[in-house]
Amino acid sequence: MNIKDPKEVTSFFNFVTGTAETYGKQLSEAAIKVYMMALKHYSLPDIQRAFNLHIQNPTNGQFMPKPADVIRMIEGDSGSRSAMAWTKADKALRVHGHYRDVCFDDPIIHKVIEDMGGWTYFCTRSNSDDYCYQQNEFERRYKGYTGRPMDDSYPRLLTGMATHHNSVKGHDWQDSPALIGDPDRAMLTFQGGYDQSKPRLDDKRANFAKLMAGMGTQGKPKQLNAPKSKPEPRPKPEPRPLTDDGLEEKKAIWLEKLKVLAGNNEAA
Repeated sequence: MNIKDPKEVTSFFNFVTGTAETYGKQLSEAAIKVYMMALKHYSLPDIQRAFNLHIQNPTNGQFMPKPADVIRMIEGDSGSRSAMAWTKADKALRVHGHYRDVCFDDPIIHKVIEDMGGWTYFCTRSNSDDYCYQQNEFERRYKGYTGRPMDDSYPRLLTGMATHHNSVKGHDWQDSPALIGDPDRAMLTFQGGYDQSKPRLDDKRANFAKLMAGMGTQGKPKQLNAPKSKPEPRPKPEPRPLTDDGLEEKKAIWLEKLKVLAGNNEAA
């Protein structure tokens, strides 16, 4: 749904308002905007069809559908979605192979296949004995990402072997990717993902890169948390030599003490 198209937005508002009145409810403009933002990735006909299917459902149709209910009607639950996604990926593998770049209409598929080693590796495992285990891993990862925002954390393309070879040889030529599924949604997937041909730096690494870039003009950066230098040990004072007068005086003092002790012992 194009939220920038006034006609589609008006049609969506009227449809959701009418559905709410069917259940005896009145939704505020803010509440309808929440529905619109949650369902903006789907076409208006699909949204209307999902609302109608929910209304006709004898089990849950007695309650006003929430955005999650509409999405479930469009795509199914996480289990069925993961199975459908695997079928789509497996078909693309067998039709297009591992040489051509592909772009699916589901960004979660891009994220899962990238986590599993990339499109080329994903395709080369199709003839191995553990292909059934690959399906289980794919569906398990897909369920884990279901319901989580993708943002730009997925590659916009799943690059094939041809693009990889060209990049290694320094060629910029790249064939147009195969759009898998709905072409319009596949283009949205392409626009929302990151370009894997450009290095992605997180905040810490980006700050470090800026710091290294500024070293040429500003000199070496100040070292943080530098170890403190140990203080030099103080020299020990040399003992002063005793004079003869001092020795004689100490001897006299000790002799007096010995006499006192001897007198005490005789008295006892």
